Amino acid sequence: AATPSPFSEASVLECQWKELEATFTLDRINAHDLIGKDVYVMCYGGDTARVATSVLRARGISASSVKGGYSALRKEIPHLQMSERGNGLSKQDWLNVSDVTA
Repeated sequence: AATPSPFSEASVLECQWKELEATFTLDRINAHDLIGKDVYVMCYGGDTARVATSVLRARGISASSVKGGYSALRKEIPHLQMSERGNGLSKQDWLNVSDVTA
């Protein structure tokens, strides 16, 4: 069974918040190394990424997530075009995806 949304179950939100706070520590992912960078967070359904984005923003980091997660992105992929140089998607391509939240 899927985990309930942290936005409908307070206990799930609390658990995810604490786990993500523990993730962004000096011995795991040092959040201070992310300061001054644009951080994009994605998960399968979008809810955990939203919580992670909140944890990062609480630490002063510019973070965004993709609303709806991977499934929403998969729906948008046919609309995305490769950059002219053939180097993959540019930052502007990602910003044009309708479900990216800032």
